[in-house]
Amino acid sequence: NGCPFAITTSEDLLPIAAALVLNMGGRDFVVAESDRAFYHAALSHSANHVNTIIYQSKSALTEIGIQDPGLFLSPLVQTAVENSLSKGIDALTGPISRGDVETVRAHVMAIENHEISASYKALAKATVERLIGSNRISDSVAQEILDILK
Repeated sequence: NGCPFAITTSEDLLPIAAALVLNMGGRDFVVAESDRAFYHAALSHSANHVNTIIYQSKSALTEIGIQDPGLFLSPLVQTAVENSLSKGIDALTGPISRGDVETVRAHVMAIENHEISASYKALAKATVERLIGSNRISDSVAQEILDILK
């Protein structure tokens, strides 16, 4: 109920598709055929990759003896997702948003030979790039962090 449905169809079938969605209690949104793969990639990127990140984090915590990593991750991840959905990039916390170069350096060194390293670095780079020009971190701090992430 209230779930959004993307509709891609011909103009003549659009009213029928929209009626079906509304009858199921959903919300209809039209997505052009030319945007369909981009739309799906955006949804898959968040849902699938969050799953991978959480798996990697649980695995890493288990390796250091945390018996129930979900206990630690659940409140943090749920709050981060809710804040991100409502506040966008302004909800971002952590060492990159603070410009804490030394903590980022310590993270990279700690995970150097772990499966988490590649995804951590890729997403950290994306985070830095998103923050450049936002006045959250300076260009020089951003460059220091990017150099660490190479």
